[in-house]
Amino acid sequence: MMKRILLATLLLLSPKLQAHVDTKNLFVIPAAEAKEMLHIYGIKEDELLLSLLPLTQPLARAPISHEKVGAAVMGKSGTIYLGVNLEFPGVPLHESVHAEQFAIANARRYGETEITTIAISAAPCGHCRQFMQEIEQSGKIRVVTASFNKPLDKLLPHAGNTQNRDAHTHLLTPSPPHMSLMIYSLDNEAREAYLASYAPYSKCPSGVAIQVKSGQIYRGAYLENRAFNPSLSPLQAALIALIADMSDYAEILSVLLVEKPNALISHEATTRAILKNIAPQAHFSKILQKQHPE
Repeated sequence: MMKRILLATLLLLSPKLQAHVDTKNLFVIPAAEAKEMLHIYGIKEDELLLSLLPLTQPLARAPISHEKVGAAVMGKSGTIYLGVNLEFPGVPLHESVHAEQFAIANARRYGETEITTIAISAAPCGHCRQFMQEIEQSGKIRVVTASFNKPLDKLLPHAGNTQNRDAHTHLLTPSPPHMSLMIYSLDNEAREAYLASYAPYSKCPSGVAIQVKSGQIYRGAYLENRAFNPSLSPLQAALIALIADMSDYAEILSVLLVEKPNALISHEATTRAILKNIAPQAHFSKILQKQHPE
């Protein structure tokens, strides 16, 4: 805890030290630590979120645009989740991950079910405003930048509707654990990601698991959007987990994609294309999930 408090102190008191601050393990700031920061500095929540953005921006991977964006999400739990933008050389720009998507997917990884505020280093594009629309009570989410503070429904007054989804589910609805898959393996982690998918429109769940040289496995579930293009592929979601753990593409050994048979959409082609450019050393495989385990 003291490490993060020291980092925030350096940042708040001397922004010039940003480039020299060790930014490891800052993609998630537990609620207790966030609360202590607010108390120690006597600042407001928005000020804390905005002050953390310069810490995250250097971690962005933007080899195409060279525009590094940071995002900080405050969950209802009080935990702060950070995010950055990711671009993949040689791959169409629509496969990029926006900082807001990163931060929200990061919150979902940790079981956060509601978001109250998102602070961003640049005004959110329409793509990200629509992505946030899939969250419960999305219109009430406060979007904060250095120049404005507005609820999402003021920034996206005529959002694409979500009528085709189950009224009881949304992007951050927690998925139940599947006890039959408790063995930690690439296969089981990919299947768990498949089961955790949010695909209310296409009904085509999909999951990816990535294994790196250390043996660590990162999984990503497909996160769909009513406007389709803002959807996050399972590989993108898995890469968010990998980057949030401060790992690197060069560490990737194996990637497993799980999809259902005869799906209307498949992520295989784009998964292969991205891996070819960021992790050509990785072994790719795909399996079909015929039915959900009991």
